Amino acid sequence: APQLFPVLFGLWEFFQNQGDLEAAVDVAEQMLALAESGDDHGRRVAAHSVMADNLVCIGDPVPASEHAARALALYDPEEHGSLASLFGYDSAVSAHSMGALALWLAGYPEQAIREATAGVDLAGTFSDPATQAFGLLFASWNRQLTGSVGQARELAERCIDLGTEFEMPMFRDFGRVCRGWALIAQGDVEKGTELARTGVDLLQAIEFGWARSFTLSVIAQGCAAAGQYDEALNLLGEAFDHAATTGEHFHESELHRLRGEFLLPSEPLESERCFMSAIEVAQRQRATSWELRATTSLARLWRDEGRIAEARERLDQIYSWFTEGFETADLQAARTLLEELNAALR
Repeated sequence: APQLFPVLFGLWEFFQNQGDLEAAVDVAEQMLALAESGDDHGRRVAAHSVMADNLVCIGDPVPASEHAARALALYDPEEHGSLASLFGYDSAVSAHSMGALALWLAGYPEQAIREATAGVDLAGTFSDPATQAFGLLFASWNRQLTGSVGQARELAERCIDLGTEFEMPMFRDFGRVCRGWALIAQGDVEKGTELARTGVDLLQAIEFGWARSFTLSVIAQGCAAAGQYDEALNLLGEAFDHAATTGEHFHESELHRLRGEFLLPSEPLESERCFMSAIEVAQRQRATSWELRATTSLARLWRDEGRIAEARERLDQIYSWFTEGFETADLQAARTLLEELNAALR
């Protein structure tokens, strides 16, 4: 068993990075069973961390956050910190990072920010660059999801610098995608789109398939911002194909929503169907943050069609579910729209 566990971890990482999620989940379950059969907390930390990673990817954020929390409850930095050299990066930094992504998806943006911050802070206590880059990358992604564009860009740039200096192409090139998103959001559409495209192409060159449905959508958003809707829709089609082939469903709701946004100028009826599909996927996954985004898009469409009361009722229902994160971008956008709809009904 002592020799088997790190072998299984290496096999899991191979399948996960290749985008073979069915095989990755199978290996992760073997790791968890092996870890639970003994009293080595270090193995349990790693096993719960990889389960969190798998469950996030397949679109099951609530149990993913629970596995991340279990990993962190078992983690002792003095006892388990040295295992980063065995696994390639620290498992607690991974648990913080995956927990942050899961919590945001599940509708807890403030808790997600705290987890991502804890991850990057813990990563900074390690000397190995892979652990540091891991924390930076997911903190950047977290700031993207919560709408802090400047912070997302700064964290991505630090990740790129580490990836470049220590020849870690996965972190360097995924960081390029995250920085590209920030540049697009800041209005530098051409530069951001080209940077994201470079990152995606280089990740594909090393056969890194993890989160490809997300990275392709970043290029698509840049193309749409430039008015290149046909190319944007083609990229979303490729992202949908990737999700269907690999089982990587965590970004599926947002893919439907983006498709609806891109079709809005020409096919509003199809846009409504896309927004409804996004909501259905998010509800099935209990991905409440995606549900809020999709409902906000749907409510804007209904507002423009004069369906004010329907839009207000639908948006208020999901907005009222939230108990935190009211200063994050998505909740601010929903609140602003709700205020507009309420004023129109007076």
